Amino acid sequence: MRTRVSSHFRPLLMGPGEVPLAQCQAGVLWSVSGGEGSELFRSALPLPSLGRDEGFHMLFNGDRFLELLPLLHYLRRAVRGDAFDGPPLRAWRARGAISRPAKIASTVGMVLGLGVFALTLTPGPLLLAAVALVMILVSGWIWLRPA
Repeated sequence: MRTRVSSHFRPLLMGPGEVPLAQCQAGVLWSVSGGEGSELFRSALPLPSLGRDEGFHMLFNGDRFLELLPLLHYLRRAVRGDAFDGPPLRAWRARGAISRPAKIASTVGMVLGLGVFALTLTPGPLLLAAVALVMILVSGWIWLRPA
């Protein structure tokens, strides 16, 4: 992946037992040490910053995404438990169930998305039919799931 590394980047000095998770030509960017349950992650990347004329979406461009990886990894591990899993996620994991309101919302979203696609991009009839068919198949699969 090609990415732009912040000008404030200073490679990590590896200690005993540390394993590099990401590195570049200049050195190690991200490392982990310790065992299961007591891992210590270190990152040489500062938190990303945005200029006045940049929107939040600019962080997800390919040349800035590397700066977010340690933060995203931390957030993923922080919410690992069931504390943040609401009833919809528990129902999905237990029996693959999707609630009726979610089924309605997904179908309405697909219909609206197809309409926006058709009106803004003016695709040819074959492409429009192919996209509509995929959406119909996905919607059918969603409606066949238990509620």
